[in-house]
Amino acid sequence: GYGSFADLDAATAAEAKTFFESFYGPNNAVLAIVGDVSAEEAFAKVEKYFGAIPARAAPPKPDVDEGANTKERLVEQTDPLANVPAVAMGWKLPSRGTPGDVPAAVLADLLAGGEASRLYQGLVKGKELLLGIEGGVDWPLGDPWSYDGPTLLTLFGLYKPDTTAKAVVAAIDEEVAKVARGEVSAEELERTKTKMVSDLYAQLEMPMERAVALSLAQLFTGDATSVNDVPRKLAAVTRADLARVAATYLTAPNRTVVDRRPAPQKPEAPAAAGK
Repeated sequence: GYGSFADLDAATAAEAKTFFESFYGPNNAVLAIVGDVSAEEAFAKVEKYFGAIPARAAPPKPDVDEGANTKERLVEQTDPLANVPAVAMGWKLPSRGTPGDVPAAVLADLLAGGEASRLYQGLVKGKELLLGIEGGVDWPLGDPWSYDGPTLLTLFGLYKPDTTAKAVVAAIDEEVAKVARGEVSAEELERTKTKMVSDLYAQLEMPMERAVALSLAQLFTGDATSVNDVPRKLAAVTRADLARVAATYLTAPNRTVVDRRPAPQKPEAPAAAGK
């Protein structure tokens, strides 16, 4: 979300100034005000504090679309600070607003959205391969409603030292294959969608989160009230939608797997003689 530290460290003051002048114009921004304030008072203060800032030419939006991966990527890493191994899996998804974006969000929640999810019940409780599992669309930097452009469906789990990342990935593949075959009950789908709507409403109860949601909806769709369409879009997701998304995007060639294990401990040096 913030770029690489190498790029940040290499940035100059002149580059930062150019970036600011290119992107931080009032006509390239959305301001949302939420709270116990009247519309008249809010507009008056916005005009007072921001009205004199001149508009500037908005930069063209870059094309950030990416095609799906065509070959699975496997990355193995060691971490000297890790106590237990972990595996992360990411699948490329199409841009927000395209068919499949909302079903992908429902699929992610069905797989890893809390202790009632399939992967928690199947791999943490059932097969006892994992210590925990979490993930989602645009996770962990955002959520299914706060991104634009292409993103990932990501899963992350701490696995037990007596198993392997390969075994965990195989078990996750089994659950994804079941969804792709349509093995999702109407009750399970309804429970997942109800939870997601409840989570959304709980989030929007907080004034700051409501302001963010409204501003992003305005920025992405040109209509702040489109945030109210999310429950309707969730309700429209079917089991066939989940099967199609799982079969199309949650494939081995389209994913990256990162296996991160604790680094081997160096043996302690023997104590010096006489000490």
